[in-house]
Amino acid sequence: MVHTKKLSMMESKAPRLNRFAERFQMEVRLGNQVRRRIKGLRPLPVICPIDSPIDYDMRSMVEDIPCYEIVIPEDKLVDLVDTIDDLERTIHSDQHARDVLKMLRADERVRQDNPAVQKAYMKYLMLLELARK
Repeated sequence: MVHTKKLSMMESKAPRLNRFAERFQMEVRLGNQVRRRIKGLRPLPVICPIDSPIDYDMRSMVEDIPCYEIVIPEDKLVDLVDTIDDLERTIHSDQHARDVLKMLRADERVRQDNPAVQKAYMKYLMLLELARK
């Protein structure tokens, strides 16, 4: 039952999956194994055959996640890894930029709330500009 539910979830993403598979010249097909995990948690590092029994007491706590087999050319696998690395760098960079903006906004609020800090900040900017020249 859970297996069919997960399949239909994958099928609903079929157009995106097809574009992804075409881009990296890969073939994706349903495998004959599942990953078992405690509901709501990451999959356990154990891959089980679909017909492997579950202890009766554990059935309500465990779900089977279907596994897929992927066949991909080596050069496209390298391209996929590079793409993921680039994406992770972009995400890290974006988060850093958000953190800097948040800090600048907090500094601006402090300057607005404290006239003495604003005055000192303006003097700092003037000295900084003089030092650049």
